Amino acid sequence: MHQGRIVECVFPQKRRLGDTTKEEFEDSDDEETSFVSKTTKLTKDVLYYVTDMERFQPPRKRPKIINRTYRLVCLKSTTPEELYTRKIDHEEYGEALELAKAYGLDTDRVYQRQWKKSDVSIASIQDYLVEILNYIFTWDKLRQLFKFRAGRFILCDPEDGLYEDITLDEFDPETQTKKEELKKAKQEEMLNELEFKNLNLEQREVCRVRRKLLQYLYRLKTYECILGGVHAAAERFNEKFFQKFRSENIVEIAVNYARDNNIEALETLFTFHWEDLRPHRLGILSNFPETTNPHEYRSLLPEVGNDKSVIPWEEDRWREKDWSEEDFCRTIIEPVLPDLGGFLYEENQGLKEFRMANPNTDDLSKWYSFRACEIERLSRQVDLSVELVKLATERGVEGLSELLDNLVTMEMLVYDCYVDENLTFDELQKMADYDKLELIMSKVCCSFTGNLTWDKNVNQVKIYLP
Repeated sequence: MHQGRIVECVFPQKRRLGDTTKEEFEDSDDEETSFVSKTTKLTKDVLYYVTDMERFQPPRKRPKIINRTYRLVCLKSTTPEELYTRKIDHEEYGEALELAKAYGLDTDRVYQRQWKKSDVSIASIQDYLVEILNYIFTWDKLRQLFKFRAGRFILCDPEDGLYEDITLDEFDPETQTKKEELKKAKQEEMLNELEFKNLNLEQREVCRVRRKLLQYLYRLKTYECILGGVHAAAERFNEKFFQKFRSENIVEIAVNYARDNNIEALETLFTFHWEDLRPHRLGILSNFPETTNPHEYRSLLPEVGNDKSVIPWEEDRWREKDWSEEDFCRTIIEPVLPDLGGFLYEENQGLKEFRMANPNTDDLSKWYSFRACEIERLSRQVDLSVELVKLATERGVEGLSELLDNLVTMEMLVYDCYVDENLTFDELQKMADYDKLELIMSKVCCSFTGNLTWDKNVNQVKIYLP
């Protein structure tokens, strides 16, 4: 031993005397043969020594191979941190965890190394990622999981020790309710201990990331519903689309679905994201193509009830609102709310007056009138405008009778009387009743022998007669 260094030599293990087998026992004949061979060998050795003749030269001995292993062992003082690092580098994770617990070291390093070296799966998330105490690291890694099956995760609050003082029967239907009540009480207790106005940067980041992950999970459920449910989504899931869908402006998503005539998807968004879409409902509905028959999206049109009040949309939620989404937390993390639907009213200035969360019956009447005229002006398909106003009337919206009469007149002039294509609906509305009657009669005379539906036109003429 010199300066803490030791040279260690390892000899091969010798066979024990008792380690004999049946093959090592020889009978008497073998012993006699061995004696004769030894005598003969001795005689040859003597003759070779005396005569020095090659014929008596004994055979050469086989070289004897000796295996010895030398190790240089160094005794060196080290700190628990250095030993902990070496254990992790050598992938001795069990011993590293024991060392960390014994000396109060950071166990996150072990789980982070195991997470990096393992394939992403539900098992690796539960075994390694969940055990990491650094929430920023954990949530950042969860946010990077883009694949459908690997990216599905559950954001939950710890339940350790929450049910120790009570006995819960798993077969009791009220057990889950009791668990939820305990979790809610524990959550309120922990929230009361926090002063949200005095959160540090790390705490604010935790709240921000929690909100973002909850949004991703909520959007995932919405996307699954749009695809036809969980089972259908497993086959039709588009990873790249969802990567955009989960963080995109929800109003923009709704507008794009309207422009694509995806009525079922838009209905799903209205149902589960109503809080964000409600102020922009009329603006979103105005983005359906003007060439689309309003009858196709009639289920989305606003309606007035028997009590002359607007029937509210029947909304639903995938889950209850989380504490990180409440105003007391949101105002700290995001003091200024983004204007989700601002782009709608920049593209179409006429929609500004219809930006409202709770429109009344007069507002609906104005919007139906605005949209019907817009459809006729942009598509020149007056029959679709007539269809929209009729649907509004069926839904209890009042104050559209004059507009409907003018649209029906315009429809008759276009499809039955073959009026000049340069005539616009705005010009027709500005005409006096006498001028409208004169225009109708002039076209009736010209096309009497054509495909004119006489009864229809007679009824329309009566509107303008005193």
